Amino acid sequence: PAALVEVSQTASGAAPDVFEGNSDAKGVATLEGIDAAIPGRVGCAATGFTRFSEAFEVLPALVTCTLARLATIKGIVVDARGEPVPRATVEVRGAHRNAMTDTSGAFAMDAIPPGTHTIRATSSKSGMGTREVTVSTGETLDLGELPLGETRDVRGRVVAAATGEVIVGASVTAIDPPGASAITDSEGAFVLLCDANARTRVRVVANGYAAVESAFDADATIRLPRPGS
Repeated sequence: PAALVEVSQTASGAAPDVFEGNSDAKGVATLEGIDAAIPGRVGCAATGFTRFSEAFEVLPALVTCTLARLATIKGIVVDARGEPVPRATVEVRGAHRNAMTDTSGAFAMDAIPPGTHTIRATSSKSGMGTREVTVSTGETLDLGELPLGETRDVRGRVVAAATGEVIVGASVTAIDPPGASAITDSEGAFVLLCDANARTRVRVVANGYAAVESAFDADATIRLPRPGS
């Protein structure tokens, strides 16, 4: 695929100049109008690959951008009986990558950054399943079967510890077992879809308050203190 190549330079006290171009079939891009005496940063990006970025005090005539291919994760979502689950949603938490299973329960997601990720699959009929995986650059990881289990709605409220005032817009995320996230409504309430067979531990974050991690059952109230209190 063609790569976007960008050079940005900023002369003293001036607005940055940006030069862009696309690589050809041989992977070569030629940018004109660049002042080699001015420091600059070269960036290269292509779909499905890691991004390259490097700063130079003196820009060379030729820069080689090495882009590593991102990872792919695939598998089959099954229910508690081992039957394939079509139209289940599969997501890589935090990587903004998702897919829907086909009629055979299969899915594949590409452009996954290397590292450790939580994979979550959900189905309104069959439940939810999660798995933590680690992928390397360019790897195609086959998860095999990703089973779904029974789920439940976990409800709660987030309030200020000192005053009991409800906190609107707090972020509530299930971290153990990893799973759904939600934002509190105008009454400080939230609902999370969680594993029915495990007690849920959540992390709660809100502007102006200290973050709290708490294990709780349904209909609990989570109290957030002010920083330093």
